[in-house]
Amino acid sequence: MLPEDGPALNPVLALSRDHARGAHVCRHSHARAQLIFLLSGAMRIGLDDRVFSVPPGQAAFLPGGVPHAADYTERSAVRVAYLDPAAFPGLPGESAVLPLAGLLRELVLRAIALDPGAPWSAADARAMQVLADEICRARDLAPGLALGRDARLRRVTEALVADPADRRSLPEWAVTAAVAERTLARLFVRETGLSFARWRTRLQIARAREALAAGRPVTQIAYDLGYASPSAFTAMFTRETGQPPHLSRATLPGAEDGSPSFPLPEIPRG
Repeated sequence: MLPEDGPALNPVLALSRDHARGAHVCRHSHARAQLIFLLSGAMRIGLDDRVFSVPPGQAAFLPGGVPHAADYTERSAVRVAYLDPAAFPGLPGESAVLPLAGLLRELVLRAIALDPGAPWSAADARAMQVLADEICRARDLAPGLALGRDARLRRVTEALVADPADRRSLPEWAVTAAVAERTLARLFVRETGLSFARWRTRLQIARAREALAAGRPVTQIAYDLGYASPSAFTAMFTRETGQPPHLSRATLPGAEDGSPSFPLPEIPRG
């Protein structure tokens, strides 16, 4: 049992954690709902049916009981609040990526400062109710990149998430997944809402933005994503986002205060 899942005096328990670059947290779940954000770094959360990125400037909300895994692609300073759903019955029932508004951020930091072994004051209780209310009010920025549920499709989507530089074509992936090319194409549209080509492009855009936020050179990003040249990558990125990578880096929300963040691409639910 994790400490956050044990008996607790108060219905909100908040913690600070640091993770090294490349750290992986295996699939698990919590009885409590979870709000997690980064002061710095980059994180990906994997659910049963989709994966999404959580950079600084955004927060992930996971209802209690939702299995998930996490990968930290940069050294990350994590702040997390666990909320008892019995005390806050209005919490969302679906996972979401939320904008980390200043009030939401400060309420979690206030929760971290509270003594977990001491009863709350009336002011603390009101503040934690506001925290729950702010979670309920926040809009979901993007439902994440759907992985699909069909086992044949998952062989492809999980492999590409693990290695977005893999340039195999749809016919080649169909051989790998032991499925007809047309069937695989239909599975992508039916279960992710995107064609194979669009799905892979969205994955690459999300990974590119992660890397830009981390300050990596455009040339390195291009080759890491499997492009033959930086110019080919720049052309794709500009076509999809409306601006070249170097301008996108300069305009990432939060870049001016050293805490870069970016909106995830809009991905239809599968």
